[in-house]
Amino acid sequence: MDPPASNRVVYPLDDRSSHYFIHHSDNLGFILVSQLLNDGSIPKLAFIDVVNHNPWTRNNKVVISLILNSVSKEIFMSIMFSESVKDIWENLKVRYQQSNGPRIFHIRRVIVNLSQNHDPIGVYFTKLKSLTEELDNFRPRCSCQKCTCTGV
Repeated sequence: MDPPASNRVVYPLDDRSSHYFIHHSDNLGFILVSQLLNDGSIPKLAFIDVVNHNPWTRNNKVVISLILNSVSKEIFMSIMFSESVKDIWENLKVRYQQSNGPRIFHIRRVIVNLSQNHDPIGVYFTKLKSLTEELDNFRPRCSCQKCTCTGV
């Protein structure tokens, strides 16, 4: 005999209102888009070129929609009136590619003063690697593809 409904334990994985609930159709292999986004772009074509302008406009709106549906409400509000994907990328780049001087200084100081002491070599190496990877995240990336810009 089943316990009364009020005494049943509902596990987060089974509770559809839980943040931990995963629907049976959700899986790691689920493909949201068939074509992966890359760093390339197609410049906006003149309205005179109707044959190519209309497909560009349609695809631009699809990519904008995908981005808008993938960001938080706060970010959405700041990019919702962007007219092109390029405008959105530039907005996000300015927002998230800012340097953090005090944190960079701190990481460099920790790396310089890091010593193995009594730690096993694996622990020491893990600390060093995590610090250098964090520091690497603050370095600007080359955007010109020719290594002539200020990026690394």
